[in-house]
Amino acid sequence: MPDERAVPLPDGNSSEVVPSLGKKALSLLATPYLWMIVGLLCVASSEPLRNWALTRHGLAVEHPPASAPRQPLPSEDTFERNIGLGIYVLEHLGAVLFVAMLVRLAIEKQTQKEAVRGVKDAVNEEVRKAFVDVNAQIGKFIKTVDAVNEKLETIQALTGGSLYAGKLTPADKDEIKALFLNPAFFRPSYHLTLHLTPKGQELTVRITADARLQNISNKPQPFKIEAFLDDFPQPGTISVATASKFHSFEFGPDNPIGRDVARRQPFEVSYGENHTFVEAVGNRLRFKYDPQISIPVEEVYFVKMDAEQQMRTSDLFVWNMQVPTEKFHFKVCLEGDLTTDNFTLIARPMHHGQHDNFAPVKEEKKELIWQIDNVVLPYQGIQLWWSPKTPSDPAIAAPGDPIPAAAGAPSKSGDAPSLSPAVPR
Repeated sequence: MPDERAVPLPDGNSSEVVPSLGKKALSLLATPYLWMIVGLLCVASSEPLRNWALTRHGLAVEHPPASAPRQPLPSEDTFERNIGLGIYVLEHLGAVLFVAMLVRLAIEKQTQKEAVRGVKDAVNEEVRKAFVDVNAQIGKFIKTVDAVNEKLETIQALTGGSLYAGKLTPADKDEIKALFLNPAFFRPSYHLTLHLTPKGQELTVRITADARLQNISNKPQPFKIEAFLDDFPQPGTISVATASKFHSFEFGPDNPIGRDVARRQPFEVSYGENHTFVEAVGNRLRFKYDPQISIPVEEVYFVKMDAEQQMRTSDLFVWNMQVPTEKFHFKVCLEGDLTTDNFTLIARPMHHGQHDNFAPVKEEKKELIWQIDNVVLPYQGIQLWWSPKTPSDPAIAAPGDPIPAAAGAPSKSGDAPSLSPAVPR
């Protein structure tokens, strides 16, 4: 049983456990100061004890003057010798005990100093790390505040009392918020390819779009695909109809497995046979598909579309984005007898006020490639002019010069037939 006893408190209703005398005695015996005192007492009392023992047994102890020479004793009593030995042991034991306790105190003191120094160093290190973390968080907070202030300035410009803000309808503000201020999707890359094939006095334009789509919001987003093609006879064309059509599309997670599965099982599209995907809306064909899935946060999907439409040999092709897009690469392949020797193509970007012609990064007789690596905002994109070269007209034959519009050609890009990029709604 523990050496404890219960002591009633004055109110008589409760008690507390207090250490017993035995524990107090043990704690007293454990202190080095007690044993230092015992050692000193042993050293101090050794000589008086020796004199007392010798006197008690009739052995007088004389202390001759310091100047007198000490006379050797003819004989030494056994008892006196034992007393001397015992006193010697007691005296040196007391000295050893005192020195040992003194050393113990010194060691304990040094140990305490080392422990305090270690704790202090550890605390200082933790404080330093905490300050570094706090400074980093403060830096992030400042950047976040700056970004929020920039957004607030834009939002205030749109919702405030300016003339521009007053003319915006609620639908306009929702569109600006969804597409510019806080979009749910972003395209890390977009590859558009056109194959121009002569067909009598017209061109068959085969269109392939391969876009990567990333969810940049903080929650899963529903994924839907929508695209448009013009579907009406153009002025100056021979065909009664433009023969616009969607051929197929693929989509899935942007990884080798997802692309391979989609490639082996594409969705075939036919307006004449399948009204599930395509419908006529005025003078346009609209492709629409809802796979009933959501893209997880930060995940990237791909959408690949294949379509075609009939256009003139001198025409304007316009391609607009509906989602913020980076790394927009645009390729034109000339089929049949078309080459850059007899056919001119001029590209112009439609973003950030840049309206000058820009040279392709790759130009061969049958293939040209342009690229825009900076972010292209919604409703921005590229214009592509093309026309046959005629030796009699040097203005048309000179590469890089504007092409005069052919008879019946559209006067602005909005009138030109185009395929809108696949876009989630």
